[in-house]
Amino acid sequence: MEAVDKLYWAKTLIAALLGVLFSFLQLAIDISGYAILSVGLALQFLISDILGRIFNVEKTRAWKIGIGAYFFTWLVVWIVFFTLLRGKP
Repeated sequence: MEAVDKLYWAKTLIAALLGVLFSFLQLAIDISGYAILSVGLALQFLISDILGRIFNVEKTRAWKIGIGAYFFTWLVVWIVFFTLLRGKP
């Protein structure tokens, strides 16, 4: 597997884990959805930079690889787990 493929899948896996973590945090600490969304987007750039260095991929290319997969995976997992954990209103 090439470095860009590893970067893509690593970002997708991290996004899923962060989605679950943020669901628990939002319920435990009662953080607004906008704050969680902002932190999730900011973490995308930080994670891209760190993984780009690990997999030896150029910084701007590392930001672009898997951005859609990261964002949509994170968003779907966050919403689904939050809904399941919160239950009926």
